[in-house]
Amino acid sequence: MSELYINLMHAIGICHQRIEMYTEAENIFRSLTLREPGFLQGHIARANCLMDYGGHNIKMNLNNARNLWAEALKEYEFAVTLDELSLEASIGLSLCLQVLGRLNDALKQITHSLHTYYDHHQFSCNEWNNGKQSSSLKHCNTLLADAHDCRAIINLQLGRPQRAIDDLTVSIRLNRHSAKYLINRGVAYLRNHQPMPAIIDFKNAIQLDPTNDLAQYHQALIYLHHGQFEQAENAINTVLNTIQCIPSNDYQLKPMNSDPSAWLLRSITRLIKHKPNDIHDKILQEALDDIYNAEQLILPKLTHDLTHWPHLHYTKGQVLYELKRYKQAEDEYTKALSLLPSNAFIYKARCKCREKMYHAGLINSYENALTDYRLSLLASNVNT
Repeated sequence: MSELYINLMHAIGICHQRIEMYTEAENIFRSLTLREPGFLQGHIARANCLMDYGGHNIKMNLNNARNLWAEALKEYEFAVTLDELSLEASIGLSLCLQVLGRLNDALKQITHSLHTYYDHHQFSCNEWNNGKQSSSLKHCNTLLADAHDCRAIINLQLGRPQRAIDDLTVSIRLNRHSAKYLINRGVAYLRNHQPMPAIIDFKNAIQLDPTNDLAQYHQALIYLHHGQFEQAENAINTVLNTIQCIPSNDYQLKPMNSDPSAWLLRSITRLIKHKPNDIHDKILQEALDDIYNAEQLILPKLTHDLTHWPHLHYTKGQVLYELKRYKQAEDEYTKALSLLPSNAFIYKARCKCREKMYHAGLINSYENALTDYRLSLLASNVNT
């Protein structure tokens, strides 16, 4: 096959992948790699497509997703054998190992690749020619930045936030024009109990890319943590109310307004903002609507009305309790406890709810409330 035909088919496959026609894209890449087994970018593209396809299917069929990722792993491994200096192949392989739960293998792979890459390149990827960065040098910096970002994410999952911060600082030095690295370092700072540099990174990310809703989301989390509820709600409103477009280089990402955690965050913010002496319950109803939106986005569900998020059911119970819909609140607390059976806070909340139900004549016995109180004490002792 001619080089023009190979590049054309590769581009067509990428286009199919970006519009989520994964089966068609995978068929194109598979055909291409069978005909041209030495075409490195074809193997990487097929593996990337299988990874995205697995991520697309994970909500409905975890086993199918894992099978797709296992197939992607083989492609990445073959790509690395074709060119052990290919950071693109190594990053893909490390991320694939990561999603398969093999974090130590992923860390070993990306660390080995970085060491090998630096050993084989005598030039510095920070060199500038006549005050300008050459296109090849810029590409080198971008790949190295992504590799350090990859290792940082793995270290963060392994509970090593300081190592993640160190790698992300290198990524930012190599590529100062990407908000992604600032956001990831902000998250690492938060995990390292350093909120001030985290908020600086999130603000810088927003300044660099005002349309980046992930930075707004994390900024809202910090505002909420510090009791700045108006600022938190404004930040999360920006995330949820914006008509969002996904940049072409981040086509695998979904907009934040389709992420249930964003809706749940605004619900929690509104619940905290509500004061017991408020005349109107509008803010509580808005909080409940946000939870309904979050529930619709969480797939798969364990049953038709039970998600796998205990904190969602707990928050929904709290909102319903404030709305004096005690029976519904009790049901939500019970769902939360079915997922998190030793949580003292949820037992206390259900105890308080059952006490209200007893005084309102909704139940005839106070015994269940007392049982919850005893269980909350027991859970507190177990967890201390």
